[in-house]
Amino acid sequence: MGRQLLNDHPDQRRELVDKPVADPQALEEILRCEPRRTLLPLDDEGHEFHGTTIPAGSIVVVLPPAANRDEDKWDDSERFDIHREPAQIFTFGFGPHFCLGANLARLEARLALEAILPRINEWTVDYDGATLYPGSDTRGWQQLPVTIG
Repeated sequence: MGRQLLNDHPDQRRELVDKPVADPQALEEILRCEPRRTLLPLDDEGHEFHGTTIPAGSIVVVLPPAANRDEDKWDDSERFDIHREPAQIFTFGFGPHFCLGANLARLEARLALEAILPRINEWTVDYDGATLYPGSDTRGWQQLPVTIG
């Protein structure tokens, strides 16, 4: 089961309450660690990737954001650290496949966190009662019991 970054790192959550998420470094780290998923079907021709043939009609799960955990690019890539030096993340794709709404998504995330964290800055998540949305094309919580305070 997935985790909730700011619940699992209360020290960093408190820092974000004191120092707004307007700091792009912190927001980029959140987006690096909690990317979306992408499901893409291949066409009828089939393809070869690094010596492996993908038969025509296959469904391939493409996860460009998995590059956000590349140990060659980030030291201790599995660790959440709002002080990590900014680098290109792949949460919104890259090159010609870069999400046109990335800047709006960043703005919305920053505004939401800046509005919520000063008001609700201490909470605990009941992971035993939490469930993720089913399926491989959706990422998020279907149910996330939280105790505030």
